[in-house]
Amino acid sequence: MNLQDIIRRVQRLYGDSAEAQIYVTDIIDWVNDGQFILNRDLELLIAKGNLDVDDTTATAGWALPADYVKSVLVQFKSVTMTYTPYNEVKGFSGVIPASDPSWYYIWSNYLKMYPTPVSRGTGLVYHEYVKHPTILKSSTDIPELPGSFHLDLVRYCLMRAKELNEDEQAVNRVNSDWVAAVAESKFNSNPRENSYPVVRDYAGDLW
Repeated sequence: MNLQDIIRRVQRLYGDSAEAQIYVTDIIDWVNDGQFILNRDLELLIAKGNLDVDDTTATAGWALPADYVKSVLVQFKSVTMTYTPYNEVKGFSGVIPASDPSWYYIWSNYLKMYPTPVSRGTGLVYHEYVKHPTILKSSTDIPELPGSFHLDLVRYCLMRAKELNEDEQAVNRVNSDWVAAVAESKFNSNPRENSYPVVRDYAGDLW
């Protein structure tokens, strides 16, 4: 399903093919918002790679890729590290013996580790992260998300359209349908985890 297919379905289901209430530009924005939220919450698009450790990166960290959304897995010399928020790292006290790191954190668009690594070498850090889906612009653009999630993008757009129309009951109904459909799509697409996901509200969500 390409962008034009999604737009056509949203317009037909909402009953506004003439753009009397919702504009095509709105739908395109919603499609991009929807694929970002689905991808972020369900970890559908994963990038991975190895990073080198030298005297600079050991202390300064590694700049996050431009398409970075969130980390999924970080390993140092094949040992899985534990994520900890930066504020907790600042609270660590006492003298830490020289060693390779056990924790990683994100600060100022850098992947950093604690304690500072003592080992140096090529490809010592393995990083898996959720990558940002490509922004859809052209009518022939196809979402990067698996095809089983394309109808979920239609449902998300309908939810936003109902919200724009201040139809609270319809928003609640479509939202419930959307969450249930996303869970089913995730389960049917060979999920990373063998369980139904919980789609949570985030402060940054654009709805």
